[in-house]
Amino acid sequence: MSATGELPRSPATGLELYLWLRDHGPSRPEAAVGDLGLDGVQAAAAWAELRALHLVRPGRAPGVVELVDPDLALLGLVRRQHEMLRAQADDWAELVVATQVLMERYRPAAVLDCDRVEIEVITSPARREQTLRDFYELPRNQCRLLHNGSAGTAAQQRLNEMMVGLARMLGRQVKVACVYPRCFDYARRQRRYLTELSRIGVEVRFAPQLPFSLILADQDTALLPPADGASCGALVVIHGGTLMRTFDALHTDYWVSSVPYQPDRDGADDCGAEGSGARKGNGAELSEQHRATLRLLGNGLTDERIARTLGVSVRTVSRLVSELMHALGAESRFQAGVLARSQGLL
Repeated sequence: MSATGELPRSPATGLELYLWLRDHGPSRPEAAVGDLGLDGVQAAAAWAELRALHLVRPGRAPGVVELVDPDLALLGLVRRQHEMLRAQADDWAELVVATQVLMERYRPAAVLDCDRVEIEVITSPARREQTLRDFYELPRNQCRLLHNGSAGTAAQQRLNEMMVGLARMLGRQVKVACVYPRCFDYARRQRRYLTELSRIGVEVRFAPQLPFSLILADQDTALLPPADGASCGALVVIHGGTLMRTFDALHTDYWVSSVPYQPDRDGADDCGAEGSGARKGNGAELSEQHRATLRLLGNGLTDERIARTLGVSVRTVSRLVSELMHALGAESRFQAGVLARSQGLL
């Protein structure tokens, strides 16, 4: 792929070259180019496309290339994407550990005179909930959030409580800006929640993914809530201008690179989280929930992970996959992935 993540665009010459190689078997590149009569630009673009799609590989003889089956190429692409995501997760884990060491061990020894930073870790469930409720009274000018949670039953209750608190802030003329991961609006109740946030005056945006949840009150206080579903998780409360500047820059970075949320106005919310199935037909008739399931399957997620991401049951995910296979005319999940990619759905 190119530096921008896009495939080279040479559909005609790339396909011609692929078909020539399929007919002639392992061959030298110059033989294929000469037989097809491609000029230098066309040949470069065609070879770049086949290499980007991993449809060619070095042959056994020096200077010879051979074809790779499209199914194997697709499987390889999915596997490499999965490995890349796993590496990103490892990088984040290393970053968290390094941050803790820097902030707790080295920075206190190096800083002689700076703003005082106070960090409180709250593990008591009662104190944690009380701190969250009291927090909504703190902001005077602005409140900014990064939300990296799901919308399970317990999380949904917390979201509803958060909406009440945000509404009180808006009533005091406090500006509220929230960033959610793109997958947050894949289920009906989550879309309704976002639509209601927009209606009461919250600025909502989507980012491809977020590292963790974060709530900022002005330039004074930051909250790091526990992950959704972590009943024993700790709530971290941070005060102090020095560390707040870091969190402020983090939120700003995600805010400027995110896209505004557009409330659904065409009745798409009627497709329930446990809602109606895909209509029979081609991929263009798939619902947004089916497309989300398809994308998550393509990223190598299990049914359990997909269910948690979409905020639905595993049984619902199984039904959605069956409907996708029926809609695409596939007899297996792998074939559904191949057909979806050929139709531009992935």
